[in-house]
Amino acid sequence: MKKVNPNWLLGLNLVIAFFFLGFMRIWDTFDLIEGLSLAQIGAITWGVRIASLSIITIGLTGLIWDVRISHQKGRGKSSLRWTRHLIALFLLVPGLIYDHVKTAGPVTYNPPRGAEYAYEDIRLPLPGGDVLAGSLTLPGGTGAGIPAVVLITGSSPHDRDNASPQAPMTAYRPFRQIAHRLSSHGIAVLRMDDRGIGESIGCDIQQSTTTERAKDIEACIAYLRQRPEIDASRIGLIGLSEGVSISHLIASQDSRIKALVFLSGIGSPGKDVLEYQIQQGVLPKDMLPTLLEEDKNTRFLYEFDPLITARMIRQPVLIVHGDKDRYVPCMDAFHLKEAIEENGNRNVTVRILADYGHALLKENPDGEALSARIPDEVLATILDWLAREMRVQ
Repeated sequence: MKKVNPNWLLGLNLVIAFFFLGFMRIWDTFDLIEGLSLAQIGAITWGVRIASLSIITIGLTGLIWDVRISHQKGRGKSSLRWTRHLIALFLLVPGLIYDHVKTAGPVTYNPPRGAEYAYEDIRLPLPGGDVLAGSLTLPGGTGAGIPAVVLITGSSPHDRDNASPQAPMTAYRPFRQIAHRLSSHGIAVLRMDDRGIGESIGCDIQQSTTTERAKDIEACIAYLRQRPEIDASRIGLIGLSEGVSISHLIASQDSRIKALVFLSGIGSPGKDVLEYQIQQGVLPKDMLPTLLEEDKNTRFLYEFDPLITARMIRQPVLIVHGDKDRYVPCMDAFHLKEAIEENGNRNVTVRILADYGHALLKENPDGEALSARIPDEVLATILDWLAREMRVQ
């Protein structure tokens, strides 16, 4: 009678492992998330979980089977034969690490090959000797009179792509995507490393309040206005998270700002937003007293009411918010709209994105981001609205 051996388990497991790794590799590359329904996304999520569990289960089954055969034959020391069943598991681990980290060597801010815009590294001196470093992308072939936007990062340290500066670098770099899309369609984009982050020189950004950070953005706006290629009457602001509040502070005092894009911004008093974060489990309740005592910006946020400055905004505004945001309630988008309209400003557009979180990434039913890249529908919404309001040819 022919004896059954566990070799076929190894082959099966390797097939599943390579399919699994290949799928993860092309998921972001080809933006497979685009156009998928929530049901399809849920099915893919469960498929990935089942594939991972299968690799682990099959690998361990083959290992135990081979160990038993070896002991029965008196070859209990053939560890090489046993451990071959762990090959698929060893492949799975770096695959999962890649999916969460996606390291790709040194970060570059240069545009992708074939980009239809020019790129400049910017060094902007500030009072007191500090320096902001960043990137300016300029549409090609447009000459003078180019409309421009400044991208404003969220809270906590970020580089010019609104990515965390800590290693390992992640694939979530939304400002790089926004800059590429806008500058490929006629809009210049200035994005800067936070003060003291990346190539910028200066104080600890974590010890700077929202109003202090607004001074840095005002310096960026002044810089753009003196550039001969830029139309000083068509400069807009795009803020993400805390960057929205910074936009309020500036636009409410600077009527020359042409247009505003608010991404996941607060529209309630800061203390209410912090309480919402506690309810959602993203801020431990016992941490808040410590943050209020030790963190200057948390104290500022606790006392900050964004609706006060929102009522002073007269520029056109696009408000984009995800309905799965666990950091800022999506209803804050409508609170902002109502406050802005109180002064007679009716040019306020709200876009609520179904199944999107705070980072404007699509999420599965468990609240997990399905890609590190901003989906095309978000980029298209921003571009189409700006092109209309800033009269981009």
